[in-house]
Amino acid sequence: MSTSMSFAARFIWLLLVVAILVGCGRDAMPRPPVERSDIPAEADFEWAMERLRHAIEMFLPPSSLGIRVKREMDYELNPPDKDNSNYTADVTITTRTIYSAGRLTSPREQQKKEQERKEKQAAIEKAKRDVFALPGEEPITGTTTSDDDLNKIEQDTAEVPNPVVPQPELDYKDEIKLEYVNDKWKQLNRAKEEHVQLWFDYALQQGEYDHD
Repeated sequence: MSTSMSFAARFIWLLLVVAILVGCGRDAMPRPPVERSDIPAEADFEWAMERLRHAIEMFLPPSSLGIRVKREMDYELNPPDKDNSNYTADVTITTRTIYSAGRLTSPREQQKKEQERKEKQAAIEKAKRDVFALPGEEPITGTTTSDDDLNKIEQDTAEVPNPVVPQPELDYKDEIKLEYVNDKWKQLNRAKEEHVQLWFDYALQQGEYDHD
C-alpha cells in the first residue's frame, strides 16, 4: 500500500517538473502597448494639450468675487496636405463668466449713488453747524419735504434682483493657430488675453518656459 502511494507521489512530482520545464520554454504573454502616437508631431501635440488643459483648470478666480467661470477647450489637429507640408492645429478656448449677483451695476448708477452719498453727508455736516438746533433735536438737513415727496418716499421700494431675469453672462473666445516646425509646436498668432498667452507659453514651453 505504501509502495503504491509512493509511486503516485513520484508520478505527480514528475508531472509538475515537466510542466515547469515546458512553461520555461515558452515566450511570456505580450503586454498591450501604451496607446500613444508614434508620430512625433502628434505625440508632442497630445502632450502639449494635456499641459494646456492642466493650466486652464488651475486658473480659476476665487469664489469670493461673486463670479463663476466656465472654460472649454477645443482643438483640431491637421495633418500635412498639399497646401502645407507641416502639421498644423487650431485651438479654441471659450470662457464664460457668470455673475452670481444677478445683474451688473452700470457706471452711471454707481456715480448716482456716490453723488447721493456725498449730498447726504454734506447735509449732515451742515446740520451739525446749525446754531439754532436744540439739544436732542434731530439734525436739520436744510431742505423742505413736501407731501408729494413724502408720498414718493413711501411708495419707493427696495430694489432686489428679479429671480426670473437670467444672470448676466459674458462669453469670450480665443482662437490660436499652431504649426509644427523644427520638431516643435509654435504659435502663429498670440492670444488676446495675457493670461491665456501664459497658458500657451507653459503648454508649448516657449517664452519664459523655454528651456532650450
